Amino acid sequence: MSRAVLRMAAVVAAGIAFEKANTYCGTASMAGGHYFARSQWCLPTAEHYANLQRGLNAEAGGDNEYLRCEYEDLRREYEYLRREYEYLRREYEDLRREYEDLRPTFNNPGLVSSVWQGPPAGRVGHETPKPEWLLERIISTTNNRGDLVFDPFMGSGTTAVVADRLGCGWFGCDINREYVELALERIEADRLERSQLGLEL
Repeated sequence: MSRAVLRMAAVVAAGIAFEKANTYCGTASMAGGHYFARSQWCLPTAEHYANLQRGLNAEAGGDNEYLRCEYEDLRREYEYLRREYEYLRREYEDLRREYEDLRPTFNNPGLVSSVWQGPPAGRVGHETPKPEWLLERIISTTNNRGDLVFDPFMGSGTTAVVADRLGCGWFGCDINREYVELALERIEADRLERSQLGLEL
């Protein structure tokens, strides 16, 4: 509303262009650009507001018709609107963060397409082991570091090994106790190898 008061006063004042605000305030372009423009607007200083009052009213015949509102009243109104804006901005940021947390993750490193090709997995004591590159692509694409990965049919534990390596939490289950023990052995062996290589655990 403060901007509307200033802009209306300048428009109504016959023959007064926005550029004259720079003359009134003794600036090259700042007064006209920031006090009357549609973007990058800011509240005039008390000194500039007084200069605009004198200049506009002098141009209009000195009847003190324009910018009659006291500067402190405008400033209080501006501060109220600014606080309202900050409150709404914070509320928006909270909603945006909530949305980002709920939105499904899809990190596409340029490798995801409709057809995936790669070498098969080696034998690790399971009839149908999945290759680590496959699980690494799936997990890194659909999870962020710190996310939790669940494999209800963990088999030899490839999902858990890769998730652990990528910094994700994990849990899994399998009906075969031997596979569960095999998976735990693989996970510990992978952690030991990374520790010996000085890699992050």
